[in-house]
Amino acid sequence: ADPAIRVTCKGWMAAPTVYVSWTSRDHGACAGQYRLVAGGAANGWPIWKAMDSDRWLYSCRDGCWGICTEDVQANGFDACAGFILSVGPHCGQMPQCIRKWERWDPDSGCFFADSCVRVSDTQPLGCWRLASGYCGRSICRGAHEGDVAALTAQLADSSSTAAMAAICEVTENNVVCEAAVEGRAVALNALLLEGLAASSSSSSSS
Repeated sequence: ADPAIRVTCKGWMAAPTVYVSWTSRDHGACAGQYRLVAGGAANGWPIWKAMDSDRWLYSCRDGCWGICTEDVQANGFDACAGFILSVGPHCGQMPQCIRKWERWDPDSGCFFADSCVRVSDTQPLGCWRLASGYCGRSICRGAHEGDVAALTAQLADSSSTAAMAAICEVTENNVVCEAAVEGRAVALNALLLEGLAASSSSSSSS
């Protein structure tokens, strides 16, 4: 193979958002929500930037998808490096279509295939660990960040009592406890009011 030869495509259809997650609770350094960089490209392919960290999902020089940090980005993505890489060149497939990934293991100093890595263009179901160590599930993240609008929307789409009582698989708190621990007073007040409303509605119907 000649490393100077690069296959690119200008007609790709890139997802505006991709989610990188682990099905196990052991890892997740690159996990999170990645947004498409408008007008951006690396080695002829689209790039996505993590919403809450300086990590990029890009096409490496050798045609593999990878997730890198600012050192590779500052060098114009002219590299074949990343914390996780697709196993083999993507051959035009977008990241969410790749099923086999490998990750760097600093203890052994090499890459190894990790079947727990998932990349999708839809938000993972249930709880999933972010690189920050917190949960990426909308209702859990809303409680952690104090996002009242997100919490209200999520509670409107599900059974309020069950959603508020459910224990997050990542933080091991329910949404009320998580908001309290993080000092999210406005969100906590909204959750408590929602709980009172749900309790009142349940009593009225019985």
